[in-house]
Amino acid sequence: LTAWNLDLTWRPWALLERRVAVLSAHAQRIDWSRRPVSTASGTRHPRIPDIDVHELTADTVNLSAGLAGTAARLNLHASAHLRSLEDMPLAIAATRLDGEGTYSLQLAFDRARMDGAFRLREPDHGPLAGLLGVPAIGLVQVSGDLAGLRQAEHVNLHLSVGGLQAHASGVVDLVHESADLEYAADAGAMAPRPDLSWQQLHAHGTWRGTLATAEAAGELRALGRVLPEAVRIATLQATLAAHAGNLSARGQIAGLTAPGIPPGLLAVAPLTVDGGIRFDVASRPFNLNITHPAFTVRAKGEAAGTPEVDADVVVGNVAALLQGIAVHLSGPLRLH
Repeated sequence: LTAWNLDLTWRPWALLERRVAVLSAHAQRIDWSRRPVSTASGTRHPRIPDIDVHELTADTVNLSAGLAGTAARLNLHASAHLRSLEDMPLAIAATRLDGEGTYSLQLAFDRARMDGAFRLREPDHGPLAGLLGVPAIGLVQVSGDLAGLRQAEHVNLHLSVGGLQAHASGVVDLVHESADLEYAADAGAMAPRPDLSWQQLHAHGTWRGTLATAEAAGELRALGRVLPEAVRIATLQATLAAHAGNLSARGQIAGLTAPGIPPGLLAVAPLTVDGGIRFDVASRPFNLNITHPAFTVRAKGEAAGTPEVDADVVVGNVAALLQGIAVHLSGPLRLH
């Protein structure tokens, strides 16, 4: 990241109070050529100083093709006052100079309420899609609003990305960790990148209450999915239900193939998964069952406190799991 012709007005003595105070910062040009290099960090997270930036502007921000998939030039305006999630006014606005694209974010958080709004729009192969690693996702239009007291935050999100249409709306209680939400998403055939695609995607559901009192229902259906690491799924169907904190889920996967799995083992018959967890019980007891003609897995335990798991694995003929491996074993297998 390189800034050219930077004009900075700031208060250096504020550093003695662990505060970065910038009255104005203007760059004629900023060149961003690559992502930051990640470094190993310890478990401690030192407190960052308070940051006050009254005005930050850049005539041109150049994003390299190696960073965003395609080179792009933007104009930037921003201001920020960052202390914590309970004290965080923030405003960012960017406009693409060499094509279509507008991006804006406004946040105003304090101890009593959280308000915010964001809007973005960019064409196919835009810089944001490139930064997120999905350059071919299509035209992107997203709008979202957050407004209200922390115990009654009204949320509205609308998303149109290529052939994907999605929305979520409702009220969130951050004080009591509760929500009253509904959501839905539908998409036809899409291939955001070579190792991620699907022929059809449908999801919808509702959630009301806290984890311990949840009343919820949801459904997911996907056809012809291709996932990273060469994982392929012909069909995926799943349902979610919750009543009085008792959450259960059931799913079926058909036509599953992946590296390391013997060819045809899971593709010839569907894999069924069902389970549940009790959030209304302090120990969070759960159960999980995975069934297939070639094997079954049954497990139960407790997820809270000191986790405990008791599991059984039964294989009808171990030879089916060892296809392609130079080990000659056959017959049933049971593990506990």
